[in-house]
Amino acid sequence: SHTLSATALGGAVAFAITGDAATLADNTLTAVQAGTVTITASQAGNGNYNPAANVTKTITVNKATPTVTAWPTLDAVTYGATLEQALVLVGGTASVEGTFVITDSYNAADVPNAGTYTYGVEFRPTESNKYNNVSGGTATLTVNKANQSITWDMGNQSMYVGGQLTLNATASSKLGVTYTSSNTSVVTVSGNTLTAVGEGNATITASQAGNSNYNAAASKSYTVTVSKKDHTITWT
Repeated sequence: SHTLSATALGGAVAFAITGDAATLADNTLTAVQAGTVTITASQAGNGNYNPAANVTKTITVNKATPTVTAWPTLDAVTYGATLEQALVLVGGTASVEGTFVITDSYNAADVPNAGTYTYGVEFRPTESNKYNNVSGGTATLTVNKANQSITWDMGNQSMYVGGQLTLNATASSKLGVTYTSSNTSVVTVSGNTLTAVGEGNATITASQAGNSNYNAAASKSYTVTVSKKDHTITWT
């Protein structure tokens, strides 16, 4: 607010206002929104003085700049979440009512890889006719690796030497599964083909080591028992 002051020889000066950027009560001018107002000072005269020529002044009311006391943050998400799901600002405090928004452009349907990403943030007051936007804030998004699991229902197997078996374990991540044999003199594995090569027992383990977006899966194992096959001699 501002107190208007003017003097004239004929007596008290009256003030009038034109414009909606401020209000006037007696001689107190109060700014209410950005814009300009014209103040007219007049004095009607008295028994000794003719009316004075009016005097006008133009006053410009500028927008105020709010104070941001705390910028909002972004909660961590797991790989697989879209940016629409991930970029939800949490918290944030300013001296006036308004909203915080991310200023960087992005495709809401995109799924970001695991890692950290920083976005620009701006505060936009509800009463935009009174207050400036406040920019310069940032919010960091953390995308964590997703867990994965292996599905494999082969069961323990009994085989004869020379037999083969196709292994069919799958990972929920859709990443390839690898197999290892605990005893390659009994069972060997090439790709997903198991071959019984000698008598005995071996443990076959399915693994998925993960990648930049997935943690390693818990491995899954089955036991394969290999026996020699009986045979007969045919003499013709």
